[in-house]
Amino acid sequence: MEQIFGLSMNLLMWVLLSITSLGLAIVGVLALKNPVMFKLGVRNIPRRRTQTILIITGVMLSSVIISAAFGTGDTISYSIRAQAVEGLGPIDELVFATQTTAEDGFGGNTYFPLVRFEEIRQQVSDFDAIDAIAPGIGEIAPALNPRTGLSEGALRITGVDPKSVENIGDFRLTSGTAALLDSLGNDDAFINKKGATILNAEVGDRIELFRANGTVAIKIAGVVEGGGLAGSDPTLILTLSSAQELFDRKGQINSIAISNRGGNVEGVELSETVTKKLRLLFADGQVATQLQQLLFQPKIMEALVKKETSLTGEARDDLARLRVELSNRETKPELIGLLTNPEVEKSVLDALEDGGLQDSQIRADNLFKNL
Repeated sequence: MEQIFGLSMNLLMWVLLSITSLGLAIVGVLALKNPVMFKLGVRNIPRRRTQTILIITGVMLSSVIISAAFGTGDTISYSIRAQAVEGLGPIDELVFATQTTAEDGFGGNTYFPLVRFEEIRQQVSDFDAIDAIAPGIGEIAPALNPRTGLSEGALRITGVDPKSVENIGDFRLTSGTAALLDSLGNDDAFINKKGATILNAEVGDRIELFRANGTVAIKIAGVVEGGGLAGSDPTLILTLSSAQELFDRKGQINSIAISNRGGNVEGVELSETVTKKLRLLFADGQVATQLQQLLFQPKIMEALVKKETSLTGEARDDLARLRVELSNRETKPELIGLLTNPEVEKSVLDALEDGGLQDSQIRADNLFKNL
């Protein structure tokens, strides 16, 4: 445990140790000045040994129970954190497009041009909070291992750019050696340990993937450890070009993986800063201006003020900042950053609904979706 009630455990230790030492010192001084009173105070200890032992034992048991409760909480927190760190590895943020098109499948991520990724990479090249950025494709498909007859209804298919993987975390075979994506052919792939266990797959097996337009066989070139780009769920790892060809998405991707500066745990401290930066880069300035013009109306501003009074903490502060930024003539980055915050979006839409401004709510909702 690192903190309790928001205070550092080291700080609490020193404070309690100081209070205990001060109390013992006061008792010692009083005992020296008033030895008779001290003897009267402690004489019941040898006289009532059973009661003394019972009291001491009770205090010890209560301390053990409290310590065990904190220890259980620590164990659960550590397990959750360890599982998250193992599953995500060096990845701190994943970027997906939210707008859908007629070509996008149900439950899948929207594709966007690889050129857009190159633009983003160039824009964050001098942003020291980001260590690495990599494009990718992520899909889910039913799979069958004909050799064993075992199947997986939702096998993750991940397309990774071999040029970017070196900076965001490499793959390791279960033997401990490096798994090189450059060595994969067009119909080859690595499979993570969990996927290999479920399908009982071995090197050389040909896994059949079922798609809407037919079945394709992928040869297993190696079994890799899970975590990071290899995923914590059953996952098949292909090169980005092979995944683009497999799903007929040449020149397109549907995800961007980002690693912050620092290790797997330390990098999360920069997530808020990186997220704000990315929201500004992906936001549509024209849509933000339209939202500003829509929201900066007397009735809507009154609804926002009323909603602000019902909120607490950061949500209230963000809505207050939003009202200030809306009053500016220009659409500043600070305003765009607030408008792209999902919590602010929810607060605004709730305020419009509570204020009976349904028409404005529908317009705002459409603009938020296109932002």
